Amino acid sequence: MRPVPTPHALVIPSALVDPLDSAFVQALAGLRLPHLTRLLARSRVMRTPEHTAQRLSTVHEWAQAQAWGWTPTDGLLPWAAWHAQTLGLDTLGEQAWAVFTLCHWHVAQGQVILESPARLGVTAAESESLRLAMQTYCAQDGITLHPWVPGQWLAASDLFRGLPTATVDRVVGQAVEDGWVGAGLNPPSPAAQHLRRLQNEMQMLFYTHACNETRPTAINSFWISGTGDLAAANALGGPSLPAARAGAAPAAVPPILAVGAVTPAWHPPAVQRLHQAAQMRHVAAWVEAWHEVDDQLLAPLASAPTAELVLCGTRHACVVQCEPSAWPQWWRTWRSPPLEQALLDR
Repeated sequence: MRPVPTPHALVIPSALVDPLDSAFVQALAGLRLPHLTRLLARSRVMRTPEHTAQRLSTVHEWAQAQAWGWTPTDGLLPWAAWHAQTLGLDTLGEQAWAVFTLCHWHVAQGQVILESPARLGVTAAESESLRLAMQTYCAQDGITLHPWVPGQWLAASDLFRGLPTATVDRVVGQAVEDGWVGAGLNPPSPAAQHLRRLQNEMQMLFYTHACNETRPTAINSFWISGTGDLAAANALGGPSLPAARAGAAPAAVPPILAVGAVTPAWHPPAVQRLHQAAQMRHVAAWVEAWHEVDDQLLAPLASAPTAELVLCGTRHACVVQCEPSAWPQWWRTWRSPPLEQALLDR
């Protein structure tokens, strides 16, 4: 049976560890997560099928979309449209949206690699200065850039309609060619080719921009992601906002937290820290964040009569479903996986 998260599931990205990553595997031995251990002991624990490297959306994005009741389509999970509605930018859902993320493309061994945008530490002033510089060019292509959080903007244009894009998380540390806009289309559509040309032009603009004069790492490109039709995704009933007001958030999900420019803003701060620590390969920070998640978020679940937790890695998700059972407690404890085993991405 393929486990499907429910709208009440807590989805945690970067919770699972690659078995071949020795630094993080070693860190598992030092984790003390009493509330997660208790949850595992009283739950059904299932693994999702492998999420292949060719997919444009990540495991945790896919799980979150399912948890919200969306109908997921790879590369078309409408994060940008959802945020536009929550901010009152498109209350009727008439426009097509994308997220533009400022980033650094690094040339290594003949490949152009996307470095984690979390490392850039883009300030609000830098973000707005680059947005204003870029808006003139974007306007000529029918693209409107809206300020969002430092390092990211919400972009509206018909160019994004039906255009699959790879999430930043999916491409960080990898060759940009594997997930460049339109990668899900063969050959790339005219819209994808147009946006690739815009990216190339903006790289030249960023190269000479004043904000890069004193930066240790240059902002030399941007990434396009988060495209998709919110109405289509909501076919099974997700957190839509048919009559949103500026700053409002849908009741079905947590309110937006303006924290950072990389980790999805619907995650609680402890989960955001966990995810960013994994992205930046800060093992000690990842361990510390896991302990925060256990103390702050899993403690209430550990004593709840029913709970669902989705622990995500890069290839699989571990779905932990806790519900009343006729099975004796000793049997449920015996068959639950040890903590270290449960947190391996395999």
